Amino acid sequence: MTRARRRGRGATLLAMAEHQARRRGARTLTLAVDRANQPARRLYARWGFQRVGRRDAWISVLETARR
Repeated sequence: MTRARRRGRGATLLAMAEHQARRRGARTLTLAVDRANQPARRLYARWGFQRVGRRDAWISVLETARR
C-alpha cells in the first residue's frame, strides 16, 4: 500500500468522485476514513473536508472484518 502513496492517485480518485457527484446534483460529500489513516485524512483536509462526526461502532465492524 505504501508504494501507491504520494503519487496523486488518491487525489485523482477524489477529483473523479467529486466531479461525478456534482454532475449528478450532489451538494455535499461525506467520507468515512479510519482515524489511523493519517495520509488520507491529510488529503481530505487539503481538499477542504472537515470532520463532522465519529462512528466508533462502524469502525469496529470494519476492524473485526479485517481479521
